[in-house]
Parts: sequence; structure tokens; C-alpha cells
Amino acid sequence: MRYKIAFILFISILSGTLRSVANTSYSYSQQQLLPDTLSRDESPAILDKVLSNSLDSIISNWMYAGKIKYDSTCISRKSHCPSLPDSTYISRLAKITTLIELPYNDVIKKYIEYYTGPRRRFVEQARGLSQYYFPMIEQIFDANGIPLELKYLAVVESALNPRAYSKQGASGLWQFMLPTGKSYGLEISTLIDERRNPYQSTLAAAKYLKSLYNIYNDWTLAIAAYNCGPGNVNKAIKRTSGQKDYWAIYYNLPKGTREYMPLFIAINYIMNYHPDHEICPSVCPIALDMDTVMINKTVHFSQIAKATGVSVEELRAFNPQFKRDIIPGTQRTHTLRLPMAAMMAYVEKEEAILKTETNKDLRQTVEIGVRTASATVTPPDGEIIYHTIRSGETLGGIASKYKVKVNDLRTWNGIVNNNIRAGRKLKIYGKGAAPVQNTVLAESNSTKAERAVTSFKEYKVKSGDSFWIIARNHKTSIQKILDMNNMNSSSKLQPGQVIRVPFG
Repeated sequence: MRYKIAFILFISILSGTLRSVANTSYSYSQQQLLPDTLSRDESPAILDKVLSNSLDSIISNWMYAGKIKYDSTCISRKSHCPSLPDSTYISRLAKITTLIELPYNDVIKKYIEYYTGPRRRFVEQARGLSQYYFPMIEQIFDANGIPLELKYLAVVESALNPRAYSKQGASGLWQFMLPTGKSYGLEISTLIDERRNPYQSTLAAAKYLKSLYNIYNDWTLAIAAYNCGPGNVNKAIKRTSGQKDYWAIYYNLPKGTREYMPLFIAINYIMNYHPDHEICPSVCPIALDMDTVMINKTVHFSQIAKATGVSVEELRAFNPQFKRDIIPGTQRTHTLRLPMAAMMAYVEKEEAILKTETNKDLRQTVEIGVRTASATVTPPDGEIIYHTIRSGETLGGIASKYKVKVNDLRTWNGIVNNNIRAGRKLKIYGKGAAPVQNTVLAESNSTKAERAVTSFKEYKVKSGDSFWIIARNHKTSIQKILDMNNMNSSSKLQPGQVIRVPFG
């Protein structure tokens, strides 16, 4: 009986995991993935962001698809770890060497048990990727005077996925919005997004965190401001009689930010004590022995892949900042990151690679085609055509093109002087087609190819008028009025406006 119950529990857990992975596409059903210890009313809003950027979202990525490996000497507990006494969590948090206060409370406990329970797989893979990203982050943070434990913010923000992209438009390891990224010197264009460059974005994150710390002289408040902005933190401080303490202003912060610091503390805990919960880190799927080379020509990943044997998919993972698989080195020198094993092959073939004309189909200069007789359109005898004015055109130029007089153009179109604007349509009469007094060309939307001359009267719109009222009073249709005035169903009438109303 005991084995039967265990088997049923295993099947339930497995089916829940498969459902969550199947629903993964940078959006999740939050209630499905929340641990049992978090009630519906307590659902952490921040989890929506973390889960949407979590490693589940790159399960199908080349790095992990069918390649998840573990150290054979480490045996990972497959079931959830039992809850530990509060005193154990408090003692362990106190032993973490950190400049930032890591206290304990019920909210933090829920997150710790979330990551030792339902999200154990997340921890396994995050620990695997940390082998690649943390040494670089620590080096930059140490050089800029940032506490090294803030490296765990990258796990909170993006789950160490440099290609993570939120619904709000934040991108990269550190989830910079576009304006913030640019303000900290990150290049963002059609071909490149340095928010996705782990090195450059970490430099920007260090500067941003340092600037926030200089505002509050408190790393906990700086972390809160990184999440919701200093404006919201300042409001919370003001509403709490000026208290500059995260836990004192807790309930005056946005909901997501209230959960941000507990989540950060829980990540600190689990990344340090995962062995005590029998969680084995996966083997890092990215080569750890990497080197860089400077590129000053425009090169496509396919050229590099062909020369080095490194696949285009791998090049994308090593260099996620290049959005279109093109390194635009002609505009500015860029860094290419390659495994050491492939670097020698690149160096040997670099000259041939850079000589390849990546943009050979893009013309640097072009000649404008010679005007031919067919370019001059003359309306047949008795026909009326319309000409849409283009930017830079003049009445004289248009008259010459259609072999008519400028004065005739003015008369046909009610133009007093030579001022015309781009986008306006001009009526042009062919020879023998004398303009009819108070007539205009009306084109039906359904039969625009069929043209007919329709009599009309000018009507000045009164207050309270609508297309329906005007059409009814003049015994015509709304569509005819719209067609005659080049309007559509969303057009608005203004009192004093003069429109043309067809007869019947």
C-alpha cells in the first residue's frame, strides 16, 4: 500500500511538471507553478516575472535540449525536502559572508521552501549556469566596489538567461529597459543589443547599483530601487515618516518589490546551501574556457561557423548581443567570444573570413533611372484622373507632367495660390472633358475602378449634425458623402466645416 501511494504521488508530480513545461513560452499560469505553501491571495507578483524569464523558458534551447547532465558523484534527492526548523534557516543565513543584511521571516521561509521543493530543477540549472556567469560578474562587481552577493540579483532578474525578454520590454541578464540601457552606455540598434551582452550589461548594472546606493547609503533600499525605481522607494519612505529601512516601508512598496528582497534572500540561501537539500547542480552547458577577439569588419555568424566548426546556435549563445547573426564591425569594433579550442581555427582563417563580402547584395551607391516617355501620364480625351501630390512637387511641375496649364489646375481644384501640400489629390481633366460646374469625381469603395461624375452641393456643418442626419436631409447615402469627401467611417464632423453632399 505504501508503494502504491508513493507511485501515485510520483505520477501526480510528473504530470504537473509536464503541464508546466508544456505551457512554457515566456508566459506561465502562475497558480499552477506556485508552491502549496503560497496561497492564492499570497501569490508573489514577482514570481510572474521570474518564472517568465526562468530556465524553463530555455529548456528547448540548444544548451539544455537533451543535454542536461549531472555529476555522477552527486546524488540529487528527487522528492521535495522536508521543512526545516526556523532556527536552522536563521543559523544558516547568519553564516553567509555578506555585507547585506539577510534576515529571516515567514515570507522568506516560503521562498526558501519553494526553491527546495517545487523549483529544485530551477536551482540545479541555475547553479550549472552560474559556473559560467558568476566569475565574470564577481570580477566586475569587485572592481566597482559592489558587494559580490549582489550577483544573485541576476538569478532573480533573468535566471541567468542573457536572451530573457520581459513583457514590459526589459532585456538581458540584468533586465534593463531600453532607455535605462542607453543611459548607461549600452548600444541598442537593429543589429545589436548590448543589454544581452553579459559583460557590458554587468558593467552597466554595477554603475546603476552604485548610483542607487549613493542615494540611500543602504544596499537593501538600493536593491528595492533597482526593482521599482527610486521614485517609488522615495514615496514609500515619505509615507513611513521618513524611515529608511526596507522592512519598515515594506507595506508602502509596490507588491512586486515587497517580494523582491525576500526572493533575493531565498536565492542567496539556496545557492549556498543546495547540497544540504540534496540538490545537485547540472553541468554547465557552455564551455568555460573562452577567449575573445576584436572584429572590425562586418561578418556573419555563418562565415565564422564555417571556418571554426562552431555552430551558429552556439555562436548565438556565446554572443547573444548580436540580434541578426551579424557583427557590424565596420561601424564600430566589436568583441567576438569563442571557445579556446575554436579560437586557433579562427585566427588561422581570420583574413579569409574578413575578406568575405557579407553585404555584397547591399548597394553603397545607386543611380536614379532615366525618365522615359511612359513616365509622363496624360489623361485620354474626356477622362478625369487624380494625382496624389508628393513631397517636393510644385503646381508647375505637375502641370508640365500632364501637359495642362497651371491656371487650369488651380480652377479645377479650387486653389487660390501656388501652395499645395503632400498627400492631397488633384483632379486633372483630359482634352475635351470640360469641367462641369459643381461636380466632383466620386469613387465607390467597392468599385473604385469605376469612375463617374456626380453633381453635388456644398454644405456647412451645423452643431449636432451627423453623417446620418445630413444624408437623410439631402436624400442621399452616408457612403456617398464619405466617398465624395475622401473620408471614412471613423471621420469626425466639426461645426463650421464645409463638405460636399451629392444629389441623390
